[in-house]
Amino acid sequence: MKNEKGFTLIELLVTITLLALILLMVFPSINRLRAENEKSTYELYGKSMIEAAKLYVTKEGEDLTPLGTKDWVGTVTISLNDLIEDDLIDAFEEDGVVCDNGMVLYQKTTSGEKYSYNLTCTQDGEVVYEERNIEEGLEGSNSQTPTETSTYRVDTKKVTGGTIVSAERFADPGDTITFEPIAESVFQYLGSDIKDLEGNTLLSLDSTTTSFTMPEANVIISPKWKYPDKVVMALDESHDTTWTSPKTSGAAMNSGWQSDRHYWSFSIGSTGNSRIDIWTSKNYDLTHYETYQVKAYEADYPNSGYSVDTYHITMQTAVANTNTSWVHECSNRTSVNGAGNMRWVDINLDISSLTGPYFLGFQILSNSHPFQCNFCYATLIGKTYQ
Repeated sequence: MKNEKGFTLIELLVTITLLALILLMVFPSINRLRAENEKSTYELYGKSMIEAAKLYVTKEGEDLTPLGTKDWVGTVTISLNDLIEDDLIDAFEEDGVVCDNGMVLYQKTTSGEKYSYNLTCTQDGEVVYEERNIEEGLEGSNSQTPTETSTYRVDTKKVTGGTIVSAERFADPGDTITFEPIAESVFQYLGSDIKDLEGNTLLSLDSTTTSFTMPEANVIISPKWKYPDKVVMALDESHDTTWTSPKTSGAAMNSGWQSDRHYWSFSIGSTGNSRIDIWTSKNYDLTHYETYQVKAYEADYPNSGYSVDTYHITMQTAVANTNTSWVHECSNRTSVNGAGNMRWVDINLDISSLTGPYFLGFQILSNSHPFQCNFCYATLIGKTYQ
């Protein structure tokens, strides 16, 4: 029989001792490697803070300091929280470690720019990483020195309808400032007001003037943009849309489209209350319009025998999402009571708060007396933004 021999107790003790010695030698290296990996992670986050700060400076541009960044030298600190709130960098929280105490120092000199950062990371209240590249005296600094004296800023106000491009961002009093208005889409440029930082108007320029003399103040070029009016119907002009067949109730009312002069004519020759509606056959996007304006010409019915003092009609306008409702049932409507002979009546409906597509409607309600009325003009008046 073959003789099998196992490890003796002494051999096992020697093996365990050797393994323990090996672990004692390797464990510090493992810890050191892990610490170095963690440190490189935090250092990488610090470098990401600097890249985020560069984007922040580019984004904020001339609003980063009271003197802007063009004609300026100095230092500005940017907090890590500002970078996170601007979605330029994500907050760091990993394996219980939080890096939420940091800042970037942006330094600009006449010879160039420099970025540095401070960052502290903690776990359960204990500091696990700290990098301090910013000197104590510079923390929280926001100093600036103009590279030129007696210089004022030229800003432009952002207004719906277009942009203003200024040739100068800084100027001395007496300098000529030129700018270019660039309209969006169909918007029309109406001119600009030159205001100080308190909102006071220093100069008013018309649509043909694109330069001014710099005053002794920081200024803002505040433009005015007009969305053009839309003529839906007008005398002696082609109408923009057809109108749906009139809806009527009560006594019979004559109505019809007068193709020779482009208007609707309505009349009633007998007694009895009567109502009639017409609507546009297509809708209009009212986003950039402020008023739906209608003009009607009312006259006493010929040879009616009724006094203009006793006769009257009510005219209403409305806008709605459909062109099948009665005008007087719409939530967005207005009305006027006509009284008198041979008279123009204006009806203005405020639509400045409405956006999206709407149909345009017009209604006449008689009070039992004969009358004649011509619906002559319908216009959407564009908003002015300033």
